[in-house]
Amino acid sequence: MVVYDCEVFSKSNDWCVCWIDIDTGEEGEIVNDRAKLVDWYSKTKHEIHVGYNSRHYDKWIIQALLKDIPVGQISDNIVMYGRRGHELIQNPMPWLDYDVMPRTDRGLKVLEGFMGHEIKESSVSFDMNRPLTKTEWQEVLQYCRNDVRETEKVFNKRANTFDGHMGLVKMANEANHKRDAQLVNRTAPQLVAAILGAQKPDFPRPDEFDLFLPNTLELDKYQFVADWFLNPNNHDYRQELKCEVGGVPHTFGWGGIHGALSQYSSKQPGTYILCDVSSLYPALIIEYDLMSRNVANKAIYRQIRDKRIVYKREKNPQEAVLKLVLNSTFGVFKDQYNALYDPRMSNEVCIHGQLLLLDLIEHLEAVPSLTLIQSNTDGILSRIDNTDDLSLYYDICEEWQKRTRLALEFDEIERVYQRDVNNYLAVFKNGTVKGKGAVVKKLSDLDYDMAIVNKAVVAYLQHGTSVEKTINDCNDLRQFQTIRKIGGSYAHYRHGDVILSERCVRFFPSTDQSAPTLTQFKLDTAKYVSTPSAPEHLFLDNGVVAEKPVPPQLDRQWYIDETISHLRDFGVLYNDCGCANCVYYVNGLCKRKSNSGRKMIETAICDWYIQRTIQVRSLSFEISNFNSEFQNCDQLEIVGI
Repeated sequence: MVVYDCEVFSKSNDWCVCWIDIDTGEEGEIVNDRAKLVDWYSKTKHEIHVGYNSRHYDKWIIQALLKDIPVGQISDNIVMYGRRGHELIQNPMPWLDYDVMPRTDRGLKVLEGFMGHEIKESSVSFDMNRPLTKTEWQEVLQYCRNDVRETEKVFNKRANTFDGHMGLVKMANEANHKRDAQLVNRTAPQLVAAILGAQKPDFPRPDEFDLFLPNTLELDKYQFVADWFLNPNNHDYRQELKCEVGGVPHTFGWGGIHGALSQYSSKQPGTYILCDVSSLYPALIIEYDLMSRNVANKAIYRQIRDKRIVYKREKNPQEAVLKLVLNSTFGVFKDQYNALYDPRMSNEVCIHGQLLLLDLIEHLEAVPSLTLIQSNTDGILSRIDNTDDLSLYYDICEEWQKRTRLALEFDEIERVYQRDVNNYLAVFKNGTVKGKGAVVKKLSDLDYDMAIVNKAVVAYLQHGTSVEKTINDCNDLRQFQTIRKIGGSYAHYRHGDVILSERCVRFFPSTDQSAPTLTQFKLDTAKYVSTPSAPEHLFLDNGVVAEKPVPPQLDRQWYIDETISHLRDFGVLYNDCGCANCVYYVNGLCKRKSNSGRKMIETAICDWYIQRTIQVRSLSFEISNFNSEFQNCDQLEIVGI
């Protein structure tokens, strides 16, 4: 396998290719030498070439060079005008390419930053309209070689994804009785379509909203939701139905059901049960005949599902590949470039899932002490206050499973903290934790932004570890990093009066009150605007921060305040002032008397004060009386409302 990267200066038609052989460690570079490139191609054309965004850019630069097409023209068409490589180059040469960049990535430089590596960018402009000097080429080649090494590191961290991809290639070849190495170039969804034998019809299907309801559906109270989907006036993907279900605000639409109690924390005792539908979308496709109509033999999908169940029981590693096939299928029903394209079936799977889950919620409302906390695409979270009601809860679920032919999985939760349907943390009875959302998700080396806040939130919610302890005890600078990459609507970053050449930066809040903030120049208004999440005072460090200790100017209090703010979003009133009676938040300001108390923050006010129901009418209310009687809490001073 060979990791490679291309750089092109379109105005001068200069180019270079750098590469590393993963197996041997051999490195190489080619600069403006087509004959050398052709020789390299002939030696490596049977190897898999690994790149970052190579599917959309680098592989087509290689094709242009092999076919002796002006490479600058191809580069500009792809980068500036959004053209696809296959539109520009006909009959490409055989080439095996694997792209490590998923659609959700924000770029290689961001990943370099997440890993704590140096965020290296070239100062040589790619708009250069003259041949590069020797010194400039040295810098460009250093930059290109660095990108190749970083791409290799990303590939190694995503090895499981590559293994899954090659498993799909093998399945696709077996399904079509071939040994076609070029299938490596296909995307996972394209391979899934090949595995299922999907073929697009040669005629249009104008029936995207020709909808029908599940034949097992039993709705009464919430029948109006089903009627909403059938109403032609709502056959627009921008339309949504907002209503209350089970005492919880819900949204129904063409993407899924979402409902949650906001800022909810499990203070009230009871039995918390997370009830998920097992493999919802694959089950709906199989049980309700909702496979894309482009698949002639629909039994193949069921066979894959059944084989996966056996492999899972046997702990066969091929189970992961079959799971990938099952879970990837529905996602491309609305991809017009995929052979599985069938938007009507996509709508049907989505509607069936929402309405059948709504059906379950409606029937569970018969449980007297049940409180609905959250419902999402494939499950619901409830609290049952009376244990005598548990048997009724499970009886209703059992009846629903038999009627709908869908299987439910149950987990009892010890505690749950929820900001909204997309941000929650659940602590299960067995001690495991499930977090969804930026602040409580599981961290990885390729997703490592403000990690210390994530760790402080989870440590407090899971173990009760104080926020101050988590943050003050950490001496790993990487955990405090914030990585930002400037968007296409902005020209550059500015740190104080210094205009930065880097488009990706790593910053940290500073205790130095003279340290400037970070702004960005907006092109349409020609003005500098604030950078999201940038502190008022900050310092930059685009060097290596992995294993680097925390410098004295890092403002740890900024992270403490951020963490407490996030906890409040999750309905948790952090005991900020150290008084055990602090249980209620108001729109007040608290001034800490500790050394770190230079910052005015929203905070808790003691139950002592709330119980006396003193009316706060203005800044002249009896603050002095409160402070004098509240002498036992020497860290809190109310200074204004």
